[in-house]
Amino acid sequence: MNSGDVSMTIDLLPDELVLAIVREASLGPLRIGAVCSRWRQIGLTDKSLWTKISLDDSRADESLIKAEYFVARAGSLRLTINRRGAGPDEESASRIDNYVLALLPRCRSYEHSYIPDQLHRVAFIKALLSAHSSTLEELELASHQALEVSFTDQQAIPVIADHFPRLSSIFIVGVCLPLSQMLVSSQCTTVFDYHDCEGSCQHDEAFGEEIDRIVSALPTLRVLKADHQYGLLFDSETEVTMTGYFHLFEALVTLSFTIEELGVTGVPTVWPSLRQLETVSLPRLTELRLAGRLVVPHVCQDENNPSPTDSVDSVLPLLQLLVAARNLIVLNLQLWYSIPSGTAPLDFPVIDLPRLEEVYFREVHEVYAKRIFVAIRAPRLRSLTLADTVRDDDTAYELGEVMNAWDLPCLEVFRLSSLADDSIGDLTFPALALGRMLRDGHLPRLQRLEVSSPGWVTELHLRDAIDAIRDPNVAPSLLILQVSNSSPPVHVGRVKGAERERNARLGSRRLTITLLSGYASHEHDEDRRIGGENDVAPEAEDDSADVDIE
Repeated sequence: MNSGDVSMTIDLLPDELVLAIVREASLGPLRIGAVCSRWRQIGLTDKSLWTKISLDDSRADESLIKAEYFVARAGSLRLTINRRGAGPDEESASRIDNYVLALLPRCRSYEHSYIPDQLHRVAFIKALLSAHSSTLEELELASHQALEVSFTDQQAIPVIADHFPRLSSIFIVGVCLPLSQMLVSSQCTTVFDYHDCEGSCQHDEAFGEEIDRIVSALPTLRVLKADHQYGLLFDSETEVTMTGYFHLFEALVTLSFTIEELGVTGVPTVWPSLRQLETVSLPRLTELRLAGRLVVPHVCQDENNPSPTDSVDSVLPLLQLLVAARNLIVLNLQLWYSIPSGTAPLDFPVIDLPRLEEVYFREVHEVYAKRIFVAIRAPRLRSLTLADTVRDDDTAYELGEVMNAWDLPCLEVFRLSSLADDSIGDLTFPALALGRMLRDGHLPRLQRLEVSSPGWVTELHLRDAIDAIRDPNVAPSLLILQVSNSSPPVHVGRVKGAERERNARLGSRRLTITLLSGYASHEHDEDRRIGGENDVAPEAEDDSADVDIE
């Protein structure tokens, strides 16, 4: 193609490469067949493209006709069924129920989302779990409402090992089941269990004990994610207790040689050595507002120390987790937005995390971020996102102090933003000396730097950062710099001049600078353009440089 031969087209690609492309693009066979006669022939002859079946209860007739056509085309291959069950028509839903049960023996995966809280849905779930399939490997049941599925003494609880012997992944959201009894002796390695019953349920406010039983039933578990929104069970006059919160210590001892990914609400204060743990997600509601009443849960305790003596805001359990999980690759914290009340002991050792590559914090107080980053050494960190960081008037300089002279030789992407909420305090205080961070830090591989939200840098700091990047030796791999403009704003001309000067010395590696006005998340670019025709500094007379001003 580089030779300029106009006869070189995509038609010369062999069928195998065309198939690889359309699979990578997740194109359905009907779309593939609409491109041209050759692609239609490829789509019709490759049976694997027809194995993904979509069912929608609100459009039962259309879904069933299409599904039957796909099933016929798929031949004897195993199927993946994705069902969206939100239709109010019980008769139509029952037709799809029967179709699913008929196909289940040849399914590899069944996913049912938006299950409504209806009595006949409970009956279907029981029938589904009592069916048999020697091919089913993945099962997902998700309800946007709390859906109770319990069994009476006269009803046998289905056992996964007997009904679905090859099941390896089970994902339950909003559906309350006696899961621990169902999973006994099964081969499941991945369990997601998100529980949010609004009233009393079969677990009787003891969901933590249910999780312990699940772990005991699955000694080879590799991925465990479990969450219960405690407090939703209580009204404003009821005293909130946390007796059902996860103890987890004994469970983690059981899993210490196998667990690779862990996501729980709350942090145990004692951790065993977790040699295989690679991913930790700790989403947490530290404050639940119930009818205007504030509820603050406590940190999970181990079995030998059940009294909640440590505040939920203590940073020490987090650091103890990092000590226990030395092979961690991904660390994900969300909703840790209260100021930590305690500190680590002065003699607490620096924690080496030689495999840590990705850190994602969302709505985490900047004091937490500071204390974690001061305590760890992560030489292979590649991606760092501090999204919607919670800030406080009294702690405005905490995170900025840590960022100065950062030694992160492998960091490629760094995103920093604040929570766009006036209630969190004064948004005008400076928190990050961006220019000094770029000059003094060891960031040789940094390619993308986003500091979006006003208040992180003053005009002085932003001007200093713009001047710093004139030197191509400062963050030499930087390709994208996106930063909120200060108040008063930095002139467009200074930005253009710095970008032009750096790019002239870099050659082929070109930096693009984007100044944002107001709040801007790294996920959304809905920003006003700043600066008018007359808002240009004298040095900006040459408009040949490419600079994005949004």
